[in-house]
Amino acid sequence: MRTYTLIRTNLEGYGMSINGPETALLTGLGLLLVIYAVAQWTNVFTYTPPAIVYFIAGVVLLLWGVSLNRRS
Repeated sequence: MRTYTLIRTNLEGYGMSINGPETALLTGLGLLLVIYAVAQWTNVFTYTPPAIVYFIAGVVLLLWGVSLNRRS
Protein backbone atom coordinates (compact mmCIF):
# COMPACT_ATOMS: atom_id res chain seq x y z
CA MET A 1 0.00 0.00 0.00
CA ARG A 2 1.36 3.39 -1.03
CA THR A 3 1.04 6.44 1.17
CA TYR A 4 1.29 9.95 -0.17
CA THR A 5 2.37 13.01 1.75
CA LEU A 6 0.54 16.22 1.06
CA ILE A 7 2.59 19.35 0.57
CA ARG A 8 2.46 21.57 3.62
CA THR A 9 1.14 24.99 2.69
CA ASN A 10 0.97 26.50 6.15
CA LEU A 11 4.67 27.15 6.67
CA GLU A 12 5.72 29.36 9.53
CA GLY A 13 5.78 32.98 8.42
CA TYR A 14 3.71 32.38 5.32
CA GLY A 15 0.23 31.97 6.77
CA MET A 16 -2.53 34.40 5.87
CA SER A 17 -2.84 35.44 9.49
CA ILE A 18 0.69 36.83 9.43
CA ASN A 19 1.13 38.25 5.93
CA GLY A 20 -2.49 38.89 5.01
CA PRO A 21 -2.71 42.52 6.17
CA GLU A 22 0.68 43.45 4.74
CA THR A 23 -0.16 41.86 1.40
CA ALA A 24 -3.49 43.64 1.21
CA LEU A 25 -1.96 46.97 2.16
CA LEU A 26 0.90 46.67 -0.33
CA THR A 27 -1.52 45.66 -3.09
CA GLY A 28 -3.74 48.63 -2.24
CA LEU A 29 -0.80 51.06 -2.18
CA GLY A 30 0.48 49.72 -5.49
CA LEU A 31 -2.93 50.07 -7.11
CA LEU A 32 -3.33 53.59 -5.71
CA LEU A 33 0.06 54.63 -7.10
CA VAL A 34 -0.75 53.20 -10.53
CA ILE A 35 -4.09 55.07 -10.60
CA TYR A 36 -2.36 58.26 -9.43
CA ALA A 37 0.34 57.93 -12.10
CA VAL A 38 -2.21 57.37 -14.88
CA ALA A 39 -4.29 60.33 -13.66
CA GLN A 40 -1.20 62.57 -13.64
CA TRP A 41 -0.09 61.31 -17.04
CA THR A 42 -3.47 61.95 -18.66
CA ASN A 43 -3.89 65.33 -16.90
CA VAL A 44 -7.07 64.26 -15.13
CA PHE A 45 -5.83 66.31 -12.20
CA THR A 46 -2.67 68.28 -11.69
CA TYR A 47 -2.38 68.33 -7.90
CA THR A 48 0.99 67.24 -6.58
CA PRO A 49 1.55 66.81 -2.86
CA PRO A 50 4.32 68.80 -1.21
CA ALA A 51 7.76 67.22 -0.93
CA ILE A 52 7.33 66.47 2.80
CA VAL A 53 4.54 64.00 1.94
CA TYR A 54 6.89 62.00 -0.27
CA PHE A 55 9.63 62.17 2.34
CA ILE A 56 7.36 60.91 5.15
CA ALA A 57 5.93 58.16 2.92
CA GLY A 58 9.44 57.06 1.96
CA VAL A 59 10.64 56.93 5.57
CA VAL A 60 7.53 54.99 6.68
CA LEU A 61 7.92 52.45 3.86
CA LEU A 62 11.63 52.11 4.57
CA LEU A 63 11.04 51.45 8.27
CA TRP A 64 8.23 49.03 7.44
CA GLY A 65 10.51 47.09 5.08
CA VAL A 66 13.25 46.92 7.71
CA SER A 67 10.80 45.68 10.34
CA LEU A 68 9.46 43.00 7.98
CA ASN A 69 13.02 41.93 7.21
CA ARG A 70 13.97 41.68 10.88
CA ARG A 71 10.87 39.57 11.68
CA SER A 72 11.72 36.93 9.10
